[in-house]
Amino acid sequence: MNITNPHLRRLTDELPAVLIGIGAVVGCFVGYRSYRSQFKDPANSVGSSIVNAIVIVILGTIYQYVAKFLATWENHRYNEDWESSLATKNYSFQFVNAYISLFSIAFAECNFNVLAYTLAIILALKQIVKTLANWILKWVKNAFK
Repeated sequence: MNITNPHLRRLTDELPAVLIGIGAVVGCFVGYRSYRSQFKDPANSVGSSIVNAIVIVILGTIYQYVAKFLATWENHRYNEDWESSLATKNYSFQFVNAYISLFSIAFAECNFNVLAYTLAIILALKQIVKTLANWILKWVKNAFK
């Protein structure tokens, strides 16, 4: 069925894909919260923050490819519609992916010390992982030339 109204198309094609991606993040977050609730030791809390940061980077990378696939699969007539669809998917997923754990710590736990070091760990690890990934990719490309 080809829907020509862009608003209806967005509701029928894009909204389910975005909701599935957000559902995946919420599912990972529930697992993270249950893991974190088992340990009250600060060292384990730091470890769970590191795991959280790694999961954020992995899910973000995977979802970039999924969003491109879904935007292409929707078969938009115009390039602007494709770009709008891709931006909607990426923004909504990345927002939920990056901030759901921080909102939980800030508003559910009301523990701002944990929020501060969780945020610091996430910011630092995201930069480290992305820098290492770029360095490794360049190294692999040069090795195969």
